[in-house]
Amino acid sequence: MKKFILPIFIVSTGLLTSCFHDHFPPFGGGGDGSNGPSPVAYYKFENDALDETGNNNGVVNGATFVEDSDGNENAAIAFDGLSDFVQIPRSNDVNFDTEDFTIAFLLNTTTSNEGVIFSTRNTSNCSQASGPTFTLTIKTSGSFSATLRGSNDIKYGITSTEVANTGQWTKLTLSRNGGIIRLYVGEEETQIAIEENTDFTTLGDLFLGRTIYCTGNHLEGAIDELRIFEEYLTIEEVMELYN
Repeated sequence: MKKFILPIFIVSTGLLTSCFHDHFPPFGGGGDGSNGPSPVAYYKFENDALDETGNNNGVVNGATFVEDSDGNENAAIAFDGLSDFVQIPRSNDVNFDTEDFTIAFLLNTTTSNEGVIFSTRNTSNCSQASGPTFTLTIKTSGSFSATLRGSNDIKYGITSTEVANTGQWTKLTLSRNGGIIRLYVGEEETQIAIEENTDFTTLGDLFLGRTIYCTGNHLEGAIDELRIFEEYLTIEEVMELYN
């Protein structure tokens, strides 16, 4: 009888494992089941702007869904440069205070026009941009510029040395590690020093594809695989997300 016990046990274990994964899919390493850092917000943009963590769903305003970098249809979100945007309601997960963070995503621009990739700040009046501000823009030169203003009204600016290639997907990363802000285009780094405890907490929602509550500077291009982490990731860790 013993020779039949082991096969029965193996089959049962396999069934249990299969059932477990069917009902409790793994999550980690960017939401893809790997063992790396887990984001607090992750947008695949597969026909929607839902957060894969289930906590910070975005609202699509006019933007459409297009082919991603792997050729999958309706798996990236595209902005027309005129009026499209995504609005993500304010939460602690998508706000940037005094702690470390990493924002990583793919961008494909279709024009040389300047456009806001994402933006959040305190005020709703375009002419009154006092207080914390957090904006990433692509310039007409193809370089990327981050503007960050803390609660102490000290303004920091960082511009990449590398530029985007129109019509091609580019890996972008903006991160904070204590008193250093880093902006990566691919693996090419630009950095600036900031006061260690600078507070970038804003009261407004996070906007993708436009500046907050203002007209003009809409993004013309597509975004994919947007991840937000409440920790600093090295560029090596970020590149692993795409593998």
